[in-house]
Amino acid sequence: MSKLTPMMQQYNEIKKQYKDSILFFRMGDFYEMFYEDAVIASKELEIALTSRDAKNKIPMAGVPYHSADNYITKLIRRGYKVAICEQVEDPKDAVGIVNREVIRVITPGTVIDDNALEENENNFLISIYIEENSDKVNVGLAFVDISTGEFGVTQFSSDKEYIKLFEEVSRLDPVECIMPDELLKNTYLVNGLIKRFNCLSINSVDDSAFIYENAYKKITQHFNNEPLFFGLKDQLLSIQSAGGILEYLYQTQKTTLKNINSLQIIEPLEYMTIDMNTRRNLELVKSLRDGSKMGTLIWVLDQTLTAMGGRLLKSWIVQPLLQKEKIEERLDAVENLLTNIIMRKELRDNFKKIYDLERLMSKISYGTANARDLVAL
Repeated sequence: MSKLTPMMQQYNEIKKQYKDSILFFRMGDFYEMFYEDAVIASKELEIALTSRDAKNKIPMAGVPYHSADNYITKLIRRGYKVAICEQVEDPKDAVGIVNREVIRVITPGTVIDDNALEENENNFLISIYIEENSDKVNVGLAFVDISTGEFGVTQFSSDKEYIKLFEEVSRLDPVECIMPDELLKNTYLVNGLIKRFNCLSINSVDDSAFIYENAYKKITQHFNNEPLFFGLKDQLLSIQSAGGILEYLYQTQKTTLKNINSLQIIEPLEYMTIDMNTRRNLELVKSLRDGSKMGTLIWVLDQTLTAMGGRLLKSWIVQPLLQKEKIEERLDAVENLLTNIIMRKELRDNFKKIYDLERLMSKISYGTANARDLVAL
C-alpha cells in the first residue's frame, strides 16, 4: 500500500477516536465517508460507492452538505451513530491541511432535527445504574429529551427479574439507553431490554462516569447547584444515573447544554404503576393492531393544539396521579376551562399561533436554528 495523503492520515487519526460512529468528514461542499463507513453508508443510503485513491483503493461515499440532515436521519433511524467532523478554519488561512474536529456525535437519543422527531412524542435517552443485593435490585434511572430540555430521575427497587425496571422503561418509551461498561456485561438485563424494546439502541459509558463522587460533581458543575438543591439527598443511585447521562451528553454534544436547566424527581409512590401488558391491552397510546395511535385512548382525548400540549397529555395518560390533592387540582382546572367557554375559545385561538417553543429553544441553544425558527418565536 502506498503512503497515505496528509488528509487521509488526518481522517484516520480522527476516526480512531470515534470507532463506533460513522464519520461524516467535511470536504468542501460534501461530507465524505471512507473505508467501512463508506460501504455501510452506500448500502443504507443507496448512494454511489467510489474510490478515493486509485493506488490504495480506499472506498469512498459522499453526501452534499446542504442535504446532509436527511441522510443522517436515515442512519440514525437504522441505529447508527454519526460523528460530524467539520473544517474549523478557513481553507484560505490554513498552512498545509485544513484543521478538522468532530463538533457533535448524533445518536438516536440526541437528535434535535425536526425531520427526525415526532411532533407530539418525546425522544428520550435513558441512563440505568444498578446495585444488586441478595434479594432485590436497587435502580437509579435518569431520562432526558435534549430536543425539549426535559430531564428527570427516579429511584426504586426491583426484583431479580428486573420486571419493575422494564415497566419504567416501557412507560418512558425511550429510543436509546446507556449504562456503565460493566453493566453492559449483564446479558440477562441487556437481552431483556432488546427483547422487549426492539427499537432501543443500547450503548455504554465508562464506569467512572457513574462513580458517585464524579456524578455529584458533574451535576453540580452543570446546574451550578449541588444535587441536594433538587431534593436528591437520599437518592444516591439517581445521582449516579444522572451524572452518567450528563457525561454522555457532554461527550457527544460538545456544548454547554444550556437548554437542560432543571431536574425533575419522579417519586414512584406519587404515580400509578401500569405494567406493560396492561398498558398495551388498554391501548392507551398504541393500538394492538399496528402500533399506531388510531383507535387508542390518546387518539380520542388529544384535542391539543400545540406539540408541547400533546407531549404533556401523553405523559399524564401513561403516568396517572395517585395523590388526591393533585388529582383534584387537575380536575378543578379542567372544570374551569369546561365551564368558561369564552376563556377556553380565546386560549385555543391563541394556542393555534404557538410553535413548539421547547424544541425551538433547544435548537437555538445548539446553534442550529434557521431564519424560519427565529420568526416562529
